[in-house]
Amino acid sequence: MVGVVGRSGSGKSTLLNLIAGFIKPQSGKIIYKNLILNNLEPAQRDLSILFQSFNNFDHLTIFENVILGIDPQMKKTSTNLKIVRDILKKLSINIDINTQVNLLSGGEQQRVSIARCLIRKKSLLLLDEPFNSLDPGLRKNLYNDVVSMTKRLLINLH
Repeated sequence: MVGVVGRSGSGKSTLLNLIAGFIKPQSGKIIYKNLILNNLEPAQRDLSILFQSFNNFDHLTIFENVILGIDPQMKKTSTNLKIVRDILKKLSINIDINTQVNLLSGGEQQRVSIARCLIRKKSLLLLDEPFNSLDPGLRKNLYNDVVSMTKRLLINLH
């Protein structure tokens, strides 16, 4: 786990956007696992990114927002339903998966965004101030959940 610390406007989000491929570097190389990422599209990179704004789709349900991470067609297959229910349970989201995400609290919406990132099971998870909008208690719990889950995901990837 690596933290990037700096003042507002110092380039932390820009750095994450460079690593994720949303911004192209003017010079230099971005290398991860001995692979130069510069010419890879964001979808080709072995990573998920979560921005400080939730990046949920308000008109979609919890299920659709989460499964979108691995199935752009958002099919309600038995496998997809199990995947979504399992990740939501791990993140303590005990809400009907057919609920529209715009009806959720800020903390619930953030956990839906995190669930979408985690189901992708990428080896690198970039978090851009994902807990800022949460109250201190929920922030600590969610931080611990993400750390615990990413450790389990890393073990399962190898």
